Amino acid sequence: AVPRANMGQYINPKDTKKIWLSDVGAWPVIVVCGAAGGLCTWWNYRLMTSQPRIAWRKSTRGNLMKETEECATSYYNHSLRAMGKKKHAAMMTEAAPFAAKE
Repeated sequence: AVPRANMGQYINPKDTKKIWLSDVGAWPVIVVCGAAGGLCTWWNYRLMTSQPRIAWRKSTRGNLMKETEECATSYYNHSLRAMGKKKHAAMMTEAAPFAAKE
């Protein structure tokens, strides 16, 4: 039996877009997946464009020492990397008494 048009909430099971968007509970999943995809895209773009060891031009591919000192210093001293190092050091300091007991 084919459903009538005036049934109200009928959604065609073959229409994936309408199935996902009609369920309000799926919206947070869509938002989180979209944000995660955006973050991964941004991070990979940043890595591919600013990593000193990645050589896009032929002239830099032939050089074994691809990174200059100032370029490497600016890349490896990025504010997010410094924040991660501080957090790691703090966590290791907190964990030191537990490691000493074993």
